[in-house]
Amino acid sequence: MIIEELFDQLQAEKPFPDFVVTCGEIFSTLEDADGNIGIVAVPDVPATHSEEALYLKRIEMQLQINARVNQPDDALCTKNLIEVIRAVQHENIVMAGFIRGVFDQLQQAGFLCRVFDLKKDDPELTPLSQMPEYLQQADIVLVTGTCFANGSLENMIGLMKSNVRMFIIGPSAPMSPLLFAMIPNLKGIFGSIVRSRAIIQKIKNGAGVSQLREDLRKVVLLRENYISG
Repeated sequence: MIIEELFDQLQAEKPFPDFVVTCGEIFSTLEDADGNIGIVAVPDVPATHSEEALYLKRIEMQLQINARVNQPDDALCTKNLIEVIRAVQHENIVMAGFIRGVFDQLQQAGFLCRVFDLKKDDPELTPLSQMPEYLQQADIVLVTGTCFANGSLENMIGLMKSNVRMFIIGPSAPMSPLLFAMIPNLKGIFGSIVRSRAIIQKIKNGAGVSQLREDLRKVVLLRENYISG
């Protein structure tokens, strides 16, 4: 799994420090011994005990990763999604994991986007049974950061065509350039940096994205702007 591979590479570079996890209804957050904070949404907890244990282990890995890599860096920028994806009207866009703000941006820009989600039932969603068909036709795929822990990322990658342009979006997204080597079609990551320790109590109290905006700074990591070494 990509999340395990990313964890292992970062662990090999520098062992992860001790940490404390705080769980909320929508997000979990982790503060490590170095004072770094990471957050991950937890919408997809499986029903069976064995699958739940694996899912929560991956969430813990992703929290440690995000606390490590979602930090200020010269490689990060602030750009609009519509500007970056450079979509044209005839292209097929698929979003895996519904983020209404992103969907609204695409709609306002005149783009048709097919949206799929494992748990939500908003009227904009296309039935999950049709997801493989649309992924095979997609020119642009937007996946939320939650796809790492729920195991859907690898399955989706296996269905995409070779020239697809892929972007990871949302506050759970790990802002690591190592992902560009692991996912050849990945063009950019739209994530967030935690700005305030106050986010921990807010998440414990069940806060969602709209209540966390002042505690997060949106940032973008683009393949084209990243220079290794």
